[in-house]
This record gives sequence, structure tokens and C-alpha cells, in this order.
Amino acid sequence: MHNLPKLWIGFVAFLLAIAPAIAAADPLADGVAAFKAKDYQQAQRLLGPLAAQGDAAAEFHLGLMQRFGLGLAENDDSARKLNLRAAEQGYPQARQLVMAECLADDSDADCPRALAWLRADAEAGNVEDQAALGAMYLTGRGGVTRDAAEAVAWFRRAGDGGDVRADDQLGAIYAAGLDDVPADPAQSIAWYRRAAQLGDAEAKRALVAASS
Repeated sequence: MHNLPKLWIGFVAFLLAIAPAIAAADPLADGVAAFKAKDYQQAQRLLGPLAAQGDAAAEFHLGLMQRFGLGLAENDDSARKLNLRAAEQGYPQARQLVMAECLADDSDADCPRALAWLRADAEAGNVEDQAALGAMYLTGRGGVTRDAAEAVAWFRRAGDGGDVRADDQLGAIYAAGLDDVPADPAQSIAWYRRAAQLGDAEAKRALVAASS
């Protein structure tokens, strides 16, 4: 689980960055704040009882602590169970982490359920899940067959929703073409330009290379 594909480097940090805001001055908010401040002893003290009561956000964060040995002994089995419990309640970051395991070809991941969750959330308009579904079709991982055209369709939806990673992927696909998706330099530049406008360094480098 610790060696994820390049697309998912920093995935946990990203999940935390997009986590929904939680009202201040309550044990959950304080526990999550302690987690982000790396005060794992305080985080465990506050989140442990909430996770035992079935709070999805607490289960997700406590699962991360157990998965990566953050203030607690590493315990992949317990971490996985906590994350699945949070995912079953619809907690988006927990569902995306299960999908990341599938993309990493983790044989213990619950890929059929993860795919169903991901597809439902993507269809409902979640751009992170749309980009993840595009990555699955691009790589042929996570329980789907590689399909470049389907990957492009999902990346387009995510890109139109403001996901810079999807813009960058579309720029790369159209630059050289992939399977049944033909190269289209004009589209490649358009997608790279949009990613560059959002501050993506790789897209900026690609635009410089394309103009040289």
C-alpha cells in the first residue's frame, strides 16, 4: 500500500486538503486539527472514542494513523477495516483511498465496491472521482479494462470541473495520441494551457517544449 503509482504520490495529503470543513469547538474538529498539527497523541485521544462510535471522519483519520504508524503502531488490517467502515458511510476521502489501493494493485482491496462507489460519486459530479475514474481507464487498473477513449471522457468531465490533473493528463494524451484516441496538437496545447493557467508546472514545461 505504501508504494502507490506516480499519479497518487501525495494522495493522502491531497485528501486531507480537500476534506470538508468541520465545525470548530467540538472533539472531532479538535481531533482532526491535532492530526494535521501532527499531535498524534491528542488526535488518538479525541478521535479514538468517536471512531468506536462509528463517526466516519474519525475512522478515516484514525485509519491513516494506523496505516502509516503516525503515533500508533502500524496495523494495516485495522487501518483497512476503519477506512472501509468510513467508506461504507459515504465518506469521500475513505472511498478514494480504497480506490487508490485498487490502482496500486493491492490484492486485499475491495475493488468491486470501490468501483461502484467511485462511479456513483463521479456520475454525481465529484471531480476528484471523475479524475480517478479516468486514471483507472487510462491504466486498466482497479477492475476496469484499459480504454483510452473512456479515460478521455472522464478526464474531460473532471477538467471541465476544474481538476488540473485531468487537464494535464488530456494534454499528454492528445500530444502523442493513445490507442484509439488520435494525436491532436491543438487540443493538447489547449488543455496544457488551461492547466498552466491553474499553476501546473508540468503543463508550463510542456507548452515551452511545444513552442520550441
